[in-house]
Amino acid sequence: MGNAPTVQVAKEEVMREAAQKTLTDPDNPSNPPVTFESLYKDSPGPVVVKFFRRFGCVLCREGAAETMKLKPLLDEKYGKGVVNWIGIGLEKLGYDEFKEGNYFPGKIYLDEGHELYTTAGFNKIGMMGIVSRFVTEGTIS
Repeated sequence: MGNAPTVQVAKEEVMREAAQKTLTDPDNPSNPPVTFESLYKDSPGPVVVKFFRRFGCVLCREGAAETMKLKPLLDEKYGKGVVNWIGIGLEKLGYDEFKEGNYFPGKIYLDEGHELYTTAGFNKIGMMGIVSRFVTEGTIS
């Protein structure tokens, strides 16, 4: 528990830095970029933010499906339409199919410069990194 104040300060610093990162609208790329903070600052209820590495990735689509399992619970708790769902992807590739497949209910933005993604502490990992995260001593028989 002695590290709690340090962790809290680190979270606050990350949020201050992340708040000013800009995102673009894949449906309207000519619109000016928006700040991350503008997506949650005046939200009347809770905000769910989901990062997607690649919209065409099976794992990202499964992650969206897992996140969607929260929707009925949050709708019941806060009221239908109160929770603000925000998806953030790193590139537009696969976005159209992702959108057509209704994998995620909220508004999606792009972080093509990976600035917010990096500030949030995500690392780039390749296929071997993904595989190694699933194959652990507990899963090997």
